[in-house]
Amino acid sequence: MHSADHTQILKQLLALAVPIAIGGAVQTSYHVINAFWVGRLGTDAVAVVSVCFPVNLLLISLGSGLALAGTILLAQFYGAKNTRQVNHTVAQCLVAVVILAVFLTAIGYLAAPFILRTIGARDALFDGALEYLRITLAGTVFLFCAHSTRPSCAPSGRPGRRCG
Repeated sequence: MHSADHTQILKQLLALAVPIAIGGAVQTSYHVINAFWVGRLGTDAVAVVSVCFPVNLLLISLGSGLALAGTILLAQFYGAKNTRQVNHTVAQCLVAVVILAVFLTAIGYLAAPFILRTIGARDALFDGALEYLRITLAGTVFLFCAHSTRPSCAPSGRPGRRCG
């Protein structure tokens, strides 16, 4: 490979990696800021957030995984220059994500007491953790939608632009 090829590949990698890294930094900073402000409420409040974190991380991972799957599908159609199928896939991915998020929210809301007991929430923390978990579960649709809008621009290699 020539030096110009390496430079072009590096530019393309950075164009895709930098927005992803910024998104990850924003997500992480959200949790750091949340811990800072919750810490002002006391140790019980921090414990409630900590107990619920594995469930929240699972939801974030599911949202990211769905976004990655959507990106792969879209990249195939974009590479084939099939704009009609790109647009159809974007719409189908968003509908599927919303349906899945509503389903997971409902199941999570009902199963929250069991989930919390399984991960060790006991006594004084249980009620606060249950309330906090149910509030965060209510945001699952928004979380999944935020993660799922990224695939509509990533396959084109032009961050910030829709590929269809």
